[in-house]
Amino acid sequence: MPEYNYRLIRKLATTSLRLNTVLLCAVFLNLLMLAACTWALSRVVSEERNKVSLHFNRLMGDIRQHEDFLTQIAQHGDHAPSRQPAQGLQTQHALVAETSDARVYEGRQFTFSMPFTLAQQHARNEPNPGNFTLGMLLATFYSSFWSTSAYPAPQLLVMGAQGNTSLAVPALGHFAGRPPLTLGSYLPTVAQIHAGLQTQAPSAVNQGVSWGRSHTPGELLGYIAFKLPDALWWAPDLKRRVVAVTLLDLERLNNPEQVWERPLYDQLQLQSPRGNSLMDAVGRADDYAQGLNFAAQGIVFKVGGAAAGGWVALYQLGYQHFFGYAKWQLLGGALLLLMSLFGSWAATRWYSRKVVWPARQANQMVAEAKRSADAASAAKSRFLATMSHEIRTPLYGALGTLELLGRSALNPRQHHHLKVVEQSCTTLLHLVSDALDVSKIEAGEMTLAYAAFDPHALAEEVVAGYAGMAKGRGVHLQLRVDDNVPGLVQGDVLRTRQVLNNLISNGLKFTEAGSVALQVKADVVADSAVLHWQVTDTGVGIAPEQQRRLFEPFYQAHAPEHTISGTGLGLSICASLASLMGGRLQVASQPGVGSTFTFSVTQAVLNRQRPLAAPGASEGDTFTPLGLRVLVAEDNPLNRALLQEQLQTLGCRVTLAENGRVALAQWAPGAFDVLLTDVNMPLMTGYQLANELRRQGAALPMVGLTAGTGHEGTALVAAAGMDAWLVKPVSLGDLHQLLLRLCPPGDGSMPAPVPSAPPVDRVELSPALRALFDHTLRADIQVLRDAALRLDRVALGQQLHRLCGALAVVKAHALSQACEALERQLAQWPEQQPLPPAFAVLVERIERLLVKAPGDGTPGANGEPTPSITGNGFESHE
Repeated sequence: MPEYNYRLIRKLATTSLRLNTVLLCAVFLNLLMLAACTWALSRVVSEERNKVSLHFNRLMGDIRQHEDFLTQIAQHGDHAPSRQPAQGLQTQHALVAETSDARVYEGRQFTFSMPFTLAQQHARNEPNPGNFTLGMLLATFYSSFWSTSAYPAPQLLVMGAQGNTSLAVPALGHFAGRPPLTLGSYLPTVAQIHAGLQTQAPSAVNQGVSWGRSHTPGELLGYIAFKLPDALWWAPDLKRRVVAVTLLDLERLNNPEQVWERPLYDQLQLQSPRGNSLMDAVGRADDYAQGLNFAAQGIVFKVGGAAAGGWVALYQLGYQHFFGYAKWQLLGGALLLLMSLFGSWAATRWYSRKVVWPARQANQMVAEAKRSADAASAAKSRFLATMSHEIRTPLYGALGTLELLGRSALNPRQHHHLKVVEQSCTTLLHLVSDALDVSKIEAGEMTLAYAAFDPHALAEEVVAGYAGMAKGRGVHLQLRVDDNVPGLVQGDVLRTRQVLNNLISNGLKFTEAGSVALQVKADVVADSAVLHWQVTDTGVGIAPEQQRRLFEPFYQAHAPEHTISGTGLGLSICASLASLMGGRLQVASQPGVGSTFTFSVTQAVLNRQRPLAAPGASEGDTFTPLGLRVLVAEDNPLNRALLQEQLQTLGCRVTLAENGRVALAQWAPGAFDVLLTDVNMPLMTGYQLANELRRQGAALPMVGLTAGTGHEGTALVAAAGMDAWLVKPVSLGDLHQLLLRLCPPGDGSMPAPVPSAPPVDRVELSPALRALFDHTLRADIQVLRDAALRLDRVALGQQLHRLCGALAVVKAHALSQACEALERQLAQWPEQQPLPPAFAVLVERIERLLVKAPGDGTPGANGEPTPSITGNGFESHE
């Protein structure tokens, strides 16, 4: 990236840091303001709740005072003597108003006494003197009761059953209530109250004080019915039942709260203990919870209940009045909010112009660079895949041809040149495979193929493959397999072999003298085992600072000073494969001493005992003729010719086709036993050919040939209807085994082999190793004979086990099986009994393998060190 972009990024980082600091401060201030607003709002609500509680307590106190006042009036009237004398009670009264059907009097006991009003309607005679006495008594009691009360005195009215006669204390014009009663409003008020009491008043006497609505807003009626004696209340033909009424004015109750700057409530709904709503209509009391409630019209406080004697009040205060208390504060907060929004918008605009847009441009540049890198990576992957296929295809022809050439008669010099060419082609093939593996690992496309395999056989096969390299470098190559290593496990044998090949190859490359050893250990738990494949060498060693980068791609620890060249991909691929298999690769090394690489992986145990090695068709240099009719579809002429020669070597009749279309035209039902097709061909691919043949009803086995690596072809092969696939180059042994599996003898697809004589025991060794094999085998036979003379069954079992492994390595499978069978037989043979006859027969068969060689037991003709084969593996001798 250019330098100015780095400056831009640094500028963006500095600006973002400053803005983040400002943002944090703003968030802190906003949180502080929010906390302050919450606290202030809670204080306002708490204050409002206290005011409502105070008002309700005053209201309840006033109501109880009224009830007490009315109750005492009723008690005094009920307990008065039935004929109370009126002598001695003088009143002063005067007629203050008279109409055609009503007279209104004002009376008092003394000049300074509280006056009262007596009104009569529809009466032809003068009032009963007892009525004036009753007014004087009520005025006296009224004065004495309310003079000591903390609540305002109400207007008291007493009226008869018919409402014709009524008393008012205090007298008209002497009460400071709201509105004041006058001569003009008194009689209509009494008539309205009397009419309302006809439906609200109880029918029986002594039922206590009742409450009802008044025709005047903000006023309640408290009333009680009781009887008076004739001396106090008498009217002809009328029962002496009267009702005392007090008028409770809420405005007078609210007067002490006028110090509050706003109304205490907008609406007040009061519900009596009997469930009657006495004023306003806020709503059903049961719909609100006790305390604070939020409604559409405003906040509602519900107070009262059982603690208030059943009285319940709903105080409704509109939001306008509620927030009007903090009008200027709210306006200030709204102004600050608007300023904050405007400042945020301005800061956002500036931030977008100075930071976001440049960052977006930088991000677009990074995205474009990433797209370019991805495109380059994809192009690299396509290039590697294409080149791998194109390089592996001629290599397949070269290696296959070299394999066929090696089966012909060659002199030692030609055989040496052949091995050099074959080794060079194999090395080139490994380099191409490593490059493709790295590409697949980077792209996450590397897959695994799990199958059952024998760790013992794998270790022996890998070590045997490097015996010649170890001999050439004069290095001891050793194999040690612990006894508890399972005989059969589930894993990816191909990738495991790839890791071991890399580790042993590296160990031999960097070891000038000494030894390289492969040791296989196992930690078996239930049905799984952790296999430890440990490769130890006595080479140059690796420094600690180099070990940290050892598994990086293309890193070479000893590249500057070592003569061994390489790509630096081997250990990186090994580490990636180990991780992909769920294991790990570790290294322990000391410069000048050597290195130990440990590949640990957990695998499922299928069989703890090692399976018997069945002799296959690949033993020796000859194969049993298969007699198959094979259709081959291959676009490469060299590969076609090689496949034709390989198949003819296996005793097959071959029909060649240069592409899928030609093969489809040549196919006919029953004409062929098996199809071998390259999967990538022009005009029609091998997948398309297989699909078309299956569509036409072809049931013959089909095998796909590919130059790719890995196991990604399994799904494509199965989808195309193929039975198996092979990776080029294809060896004769692999091809023979596959065809033998797909077309077994006796299934009608090929003639059954002619019975032959019993197999002859033989070994597969080069002339250079045959003398060493004879020497080692003679020593093993002598140890076996000595143990037999001592009847040492433990030593016999151990030696038979060693011979079983050694004979399996040189592919003498029949003798190897005989050793294993005799080992099991001896484990169950009775003590102190002569050895079974099979022991002598086995020793005789082994001795027939020996070849008399000059200088028996000496090194080879060139005096070179030769590796020896034992039951536990390979050892080297100088």
